Amino acid sequence: MLARESSANSTIRIGKLAIGVAGGNIAAWPDTPSDKLPEALEVASQKGRHSAELERLSKERTRIKSLTLTVAAGNKSGQINVASDVIEFTNARIKAYGVDGKTESWQVGDFDRVNRTKTTARKPS
Repeated sequence: MLARESSANSTIRIGKLAIGVAGGNIAAWPDTPSDKLPEALEVASQKGRHSAELERLSKERTRIKSLTLTVAAGNKSGQINVASDVIEFTNARIKAYGVDGKTESWQVGDFDRVNRTKTTARKPS
């Protein structure tokens, strides 16, 4: 997997698991047209409490009802705001889980649907 830097504070949520994202193809998902999206979300993260569950999900090929990727959006206007892109994958599988030292790499694939939402919360002037 090609590990590229992702936006600061990108997080994946699977049920109660919250996983900080360290790299992958995260940047391709918020603004890419639907017909040109990659076949899988590639993720690099730091090994942690969630790792055993990711490995189990990958080995057992378990379908995940809902997996949510939240990516902090860039602030191009210079205003103080909190914006993010929320991307939900439904009925997905964790695939190709592997560990190299303290870094794990894995994919989210075989999903039925992707729903993308942009959120913005502006701080009052």
